[in-house]
Amino acid sequence: TQYGSDTYRLATDGVLAGTRFFVTQTPKNITCLYSFYPHIRYFDPLKYVKFITIPGTLPFTSIPNATAVQKAVSKAEYIIRSDLQYNYYLYFLREDPFEKVNFDRLNRVYDDQSFRVFKHADVTSLP
Repeated sequence: TQYGSDTYRLATDGVLAGTRFFVTQTPKNITCLYSFYPHIRYFDPLKYVKFITIPGTLPFTSIPNATAVQKAVSKAEYIIRSDLQYNYYLYFLREDPFEKVNFDRLNRVYDDQSFRVFKHADVTSLP
């Protein structure tokens, strides 16, 4: 078992399956709010994804406020929430900044509980 800052990097089968879905079922040129892009690059290194981040993140020097988190969510066509990301935030911030966002207004296109993909209603359909 690993402890400390490395534990958030351990990708479960659910995270890898969700990442594979995201890579294969979304258009080529998209924006995405997600911090763990190496998994996405693993499945398709040539896919163009512009990754959106929450301002002041990685490394965090303070907990982002709800306005900054909501603004980042609104800039991305796709938003990914994963257990991997959740564990990272809990370890470094002791809270998940995405808990300040209402995801009910977004379309849920994938959900296996450990990896969820959301998209804004105005984004074109998945291929």
